[in-house]
Amino acid sequence: MGPRPRPAARGAPLFGALALWVSFTGDLRDDARTRGKDAFWIGHAWVDGRKEDADLAALAARLKGSGIRDLYVHAGPLEHDGTLSAAKYPRARWLIDGVHRTMPGIRVQAWLGDVLAMEGPVGLRLEDAGSRRAVVGSARRVLDAGFDGVHFDLEPLHSDDRDYLSSSTSSGS
Repeated sequence: MGPRPRPAARGAPLFGALALWVSFTGDLRDDARTRGKDAFWIGHAWVDGRKEDADLAALAARLKGSGIRDLYVHAGPLEHDGTLSAAKYPRARWLIDGVHRTMPGIRVQAWLGDVLAMEGPVGLRLEDAGSRRAVVGSARRVLDAGFDGVHFDLEPLHSDDRDYLSSSTSSGS
């Protein structure tokens, strides 16, 4: 017979939760307060039809007085060829109009992303001019849908990537 297994430490998760709770009590430091330029990210359910007016009212209440100026809404992901079907964000106009009505001053940005095929065979290939044009076209279509701007989350993206930088031109090539 080998050694008896030791029982799992039962207090560790409780102690960890208690430590986190204690660290978030008390007053915020002055430099931890909003500067009125903060942002908030929300998921795809806000534009695909799963959220309703009550959810929007709760979001407005949560963000009131928070300093949030930009709301990033996951409207993608992009396909690996850079395209984005409008079927992925059918309720974008409902959300955008609702945010502008109930949360004046907050910009609603489309958050689009994909995995780049830089370190493997699968993903978006920015070295392909057609893919870059499709990304630019997708950005234009979400802007036409009413979004105030576009935020890209393409990973892994290396600093000074010429293909990415060229996609920020008007033609995408």
